[in-house]
Amino acid sequence: MTVSLKERRWDLMEVGEELGPISVAVDDHKIKAFAYAVDDYDPAYMVRRPTGDRIGHPALLCNDLFHVRKSKYDYNTGEAGLHAKQEYEFLNSVRLGQTITLTGRFVDKYIRREKTYIVFEAEGTDEDGRLVNRGRSTIMMGLRPGVMKEPAPAPAPEAKAEAPAATIVGGPVLGRASKDTPIGAQVKPMVKFINAGQVVIFTGTDRRSIHTDLQTARAAGLPDIIAQGLMSMTYISEALNDFFGKTWQQGGKISVTFIAPVYPGDVITSSAVVREKVAEGRRQRLMLDVWSENASGRRVTVGNASALV
Repeated sequence: MTVSLKERRWDLMEVGEELGPISVAVDDHKIKAFAYAVDDYDPAYMVRRPTGDRIGHPALLCNDLFHVRKSKYDYNTGEAGLHAKQEYEFLNSVRLGQTITLTGRFVDKYIRREKTYIVFEAEGTDEDGRLVNRGRSTIMMGLRPGVMKEPAPAPAPEAKAEAPAATIVGGPVLGRASKDTPIGAQVKPMVKFINAGQVVIFTGTDRRSIHTDLQTARAAGLPDIIAQGLMSMTYISEALNDFFGKTWQQGGKISVTFIAPVYPGDVITSSAVVREKVAEGRRQRLMLDVWSENASGRRVTVGNASALV
């Protein structure tokens, strides 16, 4: 049966409307394409182990969750949107050969400073009904051609923004988290050079957008295509996966705001600092300030994250 898709418009999106289900096959191509898109070739994703077990990147399905709206809305019609905020929780590792079912719903819509916003939540479950991930996305809707102007030039490196308030910077740079990790400890930064091919593969080529098509990007007032904000979130996730290991894949949480565009050719450095330690049962949850910035020191993504030790 053919499903009639709605025009992608804020006024048609209603709080409580269910989205999905969508089935996503975790196959070899999906895992390897994502590894290329985010430049993360961890052997756990790339090499079949003696047990035959192989996992995907913790953020492998982040874009699928974000686009669960495609089950009800036609992305080739209506209003363009700009991803403003993203919360994400990793609950279980996604494994090669699984089929993940994605569902979601609109949970809020509002107008702020004459801009319309829609908020939706989505989650993925495996064949056994276990949650593997869930997210909450905030999108500014109703963008028109020419409204997304190129921001003012980034400050010179010597004018680099300070770390988030309340973050103690200057602590030791640690490779691995433990119960003895001190407040102020810095996670080893993750540095990425972004090319246009990665941006396009990350987004997909099923439609023209400011992420995949130069003409569309220029019509929106941009000098080039821009990377999805989710890419910089994924870089932060990689740094925290290296820092926390399995507890990031099974219980890690991240919440970020996308505040500046990222272009092909940019070098993005993702950082994190331990801000607080909170008891959670017999364990501790490390609370971190996280951010990504370009080579000029301009912050493009800011937020917080946490995981257990």
